[in-house]
Amino acid sequence: MKPLAFLPSQVQFKNQENAASGSLPPKNAACTLNSVAFTAEIELPEKLTLPTYGQTSPDLTLTCTANGKTLKKTIEPVNWTAEAYRNQAAGHMLIGFGLVGVAATGAAASNRDKSNDLWGYPQVVNLEY
Repeated sequence: MKPLAFLPSQVQFKNQENAASGSLPPKNAACTLNSVAFTAEIELPEKLTLPTYGQTSPDLTLTCTANGKTLKKTIEPVNWTAEAYRNQAAGHMLIGFGLVGVAATGAAASNRDKSNDLWGYPQVVNLEY
């Protein structure tokens, strides 16, 4: 499987309870990214450049070891083209175009060639610690 493009992503450590108590997130974490298309070993924090395989982009499993704990998360691909249309429709509602603007955006979205949609992974992945 050959990647179509590479897009940026970032992993952030999040925990509401620990943040409120002043506990700091891990400074370094040894991590592995696994999918049917590739495997990579990284150390976080680091900005990632992840491959995209279009509509066939597989789920990724991120496994990190930090502060003696193993953290795991499945990362699902995102259809960025569909996301952009949804955001545009929401913007039309906010600025007063109302249902007519939403309907026009929906019509454009449904008539596009979905095989050309841009797929990738979330720009920010929150990993609970």
